[in-house]
Amino acid sequence: MKFQRGATPTKARVRRWPILGEGPLRRGCLPIVVAVMVAVVDMADPQEGLASAFFIREQSASAMGSAFAGATAGADDPTSMFFNGAALGRQSGNSVAVVGSSVLSQASFRNGAARTFTGVPIAGNDGGDAGGFAAIPATYGAWDVSRDLGWTQDVRLGVAVNGPFGFETAYRDDWIGRYYAVQSQLRTINVNPLIAWIPFEGLSVAFGLQAQHVDAKLTNAIDFGSLGAANGVPGAIPGGQDGFGRLTGDDWGFGWTMGLLIEPAAGTRLGIGYRSHIRHELEGDARLRLDDAGMGAALGQSAGTRAAKANLTLPEIVSLGLHQQLDENWSIMAEAAWTRWSRYRVLRVQFENPDLPEEYSEEDWRDTWFLAGGASFRLDPAWTLRCGVAWDQSPVPSRTRTPRTPANSGIMLGLGVGWQPLSNVSLAAAFTHFFIESARINLESSSPGNAGRGDLSGSSRTSVDAFAVQLVWGF
Repeated sequence: MKFQRGATPTKARVRRWPILGEGPLRRGCLPIVVAVMVAVVDMADPQEGLASAFFIREQSASAMGSAFAGATAGADDPTSMFFNGAALGRQSGNSVAVVGSSVLSQASFRNGAARTFTGVPIAGNDGGDAGGFAAIPATYGAWDVSRDLGWTQDVRLGVAVNGPFGFETAYRDDWIGRYYAVQSQLRTINVNPLIAWIPFEGLSVAFGLQAQHVDAKLTNAIDFGSLGAANGVPGAIPGGQDGFGRLTGDDWGFGWTMGLLIEPAAGTRLGIGYRSHIRHELEGDARLRLDDAGMGAALGQSAGTRAAKANLTLPEIVSLGLHQQLDENWSIMAEAAWTRWSRYRVLRVQFENPDLPEEYSEEDWRDTWFLAGGASFRLDPAWTLRCGVAWDQSPVPSRTRTPRTPANSGIMLGLGVGWQPLSNVSLAAAFTHFFIESARINLESSSPGNAGRGDLSGSSRTSVDAFAVQLVWGF
């Protein structure tokens, strides 16, 4: 049984790299150095799109074209490392890959109604389009250590730099759900160095580390009018004397990845990928702006900035992929991925000042499945067409769904194309459309943490379009 390596060819001769010096060690380090340098430039200010939750799969144009079907068993290029590090073992020679994805999301709140916890209707608009445009870069580097250093063991080193989690929603300041959310933003940058080993033909195993930075911002209005009315403060106007709160924080967390890629028969690949959960303790500032009428001051509040912190655990993901080559032209793929979103139970913000009560929001998310099927057709040695369909389950239960993440389950359709104009250069492009079910929002002031936010009901309509391009250079 022969283990067929990936399609990224290499140049026959690579003589000199003046910046890094000469010799196989310097030459081999180039793809990893380039990948990290490109990532630092591209991901300095990443923005993430709104999807069915906030895990971002748009990390590979070649995988995206088949709606990520078979991504965990992928071996076409280094971008498969994101889904399964063992794909690194399928790469022949050194290579660098750069991916640029753009996401356009639309999120509207319809048929809404809101009341303060005192029963007074909340005036305002529907919030407008809470979605928007986002750019999602990713970079990869693969180094064939055995070839360059003459090792007897078949070993590859690689690095993947991605933004695997993120979302952003932004409503108008005066909308009816402003006490629950105005702006919500989460950004991540994940650096994943990897090592892959081929113990024998037909098997590749990999292990990697994750260093992940997360940055978050949450804003919402504060109903000092209702709080004043509940406390008997003269002149209180529920829903008419708003303050404003802004919470920001960031943190570094660490985890690991592992993967297995096996070819039990010629043309058949099975892949298993694992990304560990990562615990974060975000530390930052909570800023409070009082209302102009002075109701917040009458309640003993003071404007300013206070130190705050919040815990966030980003979930582990287990994925299984299948790639089956039917003949010289046709291949079919399948994918199943499980995400442990049940780790996200509550959103609790604690303040450095012990006299300030903590902010609490019940989330109670559930574990989810992602299922996909797809196919590819090789037109000729240079061109490949891809298509696929996927179902992405939402982790958000109806009873705790908020305007911050108005997600629901949906169907994804994907189309893609691959082109290899040169023996050591390949390009890919892909488009996906996400049909997301209408999501019902029904929040009650009697629920834990919602007393000051009031009642909010309505439905959220969301759709997502994504486009990605990638370049792979082998040497």
